[in-house]
Amino acid sequence: MKRIAVLLLVASVMAYAQKPVAGDVLTELEFMPNQLGLFTAGNGRPYGLINNQLRVRYFLQDNFAARLMIGIQRASQKEDVYENVLDKDTAGVGTITRKATQFSINIGAEKHTPGAEKLSTYVGGTIGFAIRSAKEEWNKVDVNGNYNDSTNVMIEGQANINNTLYTKGTTFNIYLFGGADYYFLPNVFFGIELGLNIALQTTRESVRTVTVSGRTQSNTIITPGTKGTDILTNALALIKIGFNFGTGGGSAAQ
Repeated sequence: MKRIAVLLLVASVMAYAQKPVAGDVLTELEFMPNQLGLFTAGNGRPYGLINNQLRVRYFLQDNFAARLMIGIQRASQKEDVYENVLDKDTAGVGTITRKATQFSINIGAEKHTPGAEKLSTYVGGTIGFAIRSAKEEWNKVDVNGNYNDSTNVMIEGQANINNTLYTKGTTFNIYLFGGADYYFLPNVFFGIELGLNIALQTTRESVRTVTVSGRTQSNTIITPGTKGTDILTNALALIKIGFNFGTGGGSAAQ
C-alpha cells in the first residue's frame, strides 16, 4: 500500500510538470560525453566554447527563447625539479608552474515547437567569443629543465599541461544546434542537445624569456602567432538537467 501511495504521489506531481511560457527564466547544468578535455582538443586549439558554462534561457515568447552562456575554464600543473633526485630532503628545489585560462561568452536564440505538454523540442544558434591565456614560470630551472638556483624562465603565450599544449589568443565561433527538454517535475527538466560548432581562432606568438641572476639574458620567439587562419569544426553532444524559475507566471499547456 505504501508503494502504491508513493507511486500515486509521484504521478500526481509529474502531472503538473509543463513547458515554460513567455517570461520564464531557465538555468541548467550540462555534461558532454564526447568532450573529455578541458577546453582544447589536445593541440591547444579550442574544442568548442560550450562546455563548463553557466547557461541561462529567457523565454521572450511561449515558443521563442534567448540564451546566454558564460564560461571560465582553467587548467594548471606544478612540477618540482630537484638539484639531486637521490637526496630530495636536502637538495635544492626549483618549480615549474603552468597555467591556462579561457573566458568565453555566447549569445543566441532558440525556437521551440508547440504541441506536446511536457516535451519541448527546439532548434537555434549562437555566436560566441573567447579570450585565452597561457604561460609557464620556471623558478630556479634552466631552459633544459635542470635545477639552477640563478636561472628563471618565463614562457608567455603557451603552456604544456599534462601533454596538452594550451595557447594564448582569441576565438570566434558559431554554434548551430537542436535539442529536446522533457519536464518530468514541476519546473525541472531533463534534456539532450546535438550541435555543430565552427570556430575561427587567432593565436598569439609565444615568447621565452631567460633571466640569470636577475638580468635578462634572452627573449626568444618559440612559436609565431597566427591571425584568423585556423578554422575548426566539431560535433557536440550534451546531456543536461535544468530548472525553470517560473517568473512568467507558470507554464500553461501549449
